[in-house]
Amino acid sequence: MQMDQLIAKVKKWGSDQPAISYILQMDTDSDLQTDRSNSLKLLIVAQRIKDFLEQPAWLEDFGAYTKCHKANHGFFQILKVSYTCGVNVNFVMVEGNGKETAYNFGDADDLENNLNILVNKGEK
Repeated sequence: MQMDQLIAKVKKWGSDQPAISYILQMDTDSDLQTDRSNSLKLLIVAQRIKDFLEQPAWLEDFGAYTKCHKANHGFFQILKVSYTCGVNVNFVMVEGNGKETAYNFGDADDLENNLNILVNKGEK
């Protein structure tokens, strides 16, 4: 599976999940893509992240994986997943708690160069 295919799966999955408000692909700089083409960092803003963390079967929607490491950083949680296709993904999970509009990322033109909006269900 290519990186683009995995990103397309994440984008469709996030669009279909009612609890997901935003998904941002981070670190998309060309230099980073060249140096770490097998790594992907995604910021996911959801109403409640508890279900995603306690029942991580959704990770299989993007392919088979060999490792999944959970890390709690207080404000956000990270799921570090190593997929058998050779891609490593850091899913940075942030809970909106009904305040998802605080994470409104607006237009892509307003973003830093190293970010790409995959899903944006917030107010514009």
